[in-house]
Amino acid sequence: ASTTATFEAQPKTGCQFIGWYDNSNFTGTPVSTSAIYTCPLENKTAGTIVSKTLYAKFDNKLQQTIPWNQTIDNQIRGNEIVLNATASSGLVVTYTAYPADLVSIAGNTITCLKAGEVTITANQLGNENYHPSSNTPSKTFNILEHSIITIPNASVLEYEQTLANSILTGGVANVEGTWSWKNPNIVPGAGISYQKAVFTPLNPIITAFPLECEVEVQVNKA
Repeated sequence: ASTTATFEAQPKTGCQFIGWYDNSNFTGTPVSTSAIYTCPLENKTAGTIVSKTLYAKFDNKLQQTIPWNQTIDNQIRGNEIVLNATASSGLVVTYTAYPADLVSIAGNTITCLKAGEVTITANQLGNENYHPSSNTPSKTFNILEHSIITIPNASVLEYEQTLANSILTGGVANVEGTWSWKNPNIVPGAGISYQKAVFTPLNPIITAFPLECEVEVQVNKA
C-alpha cells in the first residue's frame, strides 16, 4: 500500500524558498523546489504508521530593485549631473561609467570630462540583509564639446588704434565664458580686416581649452 504526505513551505515576506531537502545540512540536490510538495510514502505493512521528514531551506535575504526614472539629455563637456537612482532597500546606490575616462564620479554626482558617448550604470551590492539589486539600470547620453554658436561683433576702430580699443559684443557659445582679442596690441590697417578673437569658458574644467574665431574689424581712415 502507498500513501502521500503534503509539505507546504511558508516563507516570510521578501524571503525566497529554495527547496525541500532530505537532510538538515541541506546538502545535495533538493527533493523538490516547489513550496507545496506532495511526497509519496511507502507503507510496506498494513496498519503501520509511516513518517517522512523533509527540511525546508529558505533564503532569508530580502530582494531589492533600483527604480531609476531620471532622464539625462546630452551634456556639454564640463557639466555636472546629480544622479537620483534609489534602491528599494534604502541602501546607497553606486554608479559606474563606460568608458570610464569620459566622466568622474563622486557619490551621486558625475562630471563630464571628455566628449563622447557614455553609459552610467546604477548598482547596489547588498549586505547581510539584502541581496544585490536584481536589476542594474543604465543611462546613455552624449557629451559634446563646447563650441561657438555666434561670432561676436567688433566695434569700429579709429586709425592707429589697437584691437584692445575694439569691444566684442554679441558672441554666443554653448557654455558661459568671456571674449577677448588674441593679440590685443595689434594695430590693424585702415579698412576691413579679420582678427582672431578668443572665447575662454568660465567652467574650470574646460578653461584650459579656449576657442578661437576670426572677427571682422573695421578701421576708419585717418
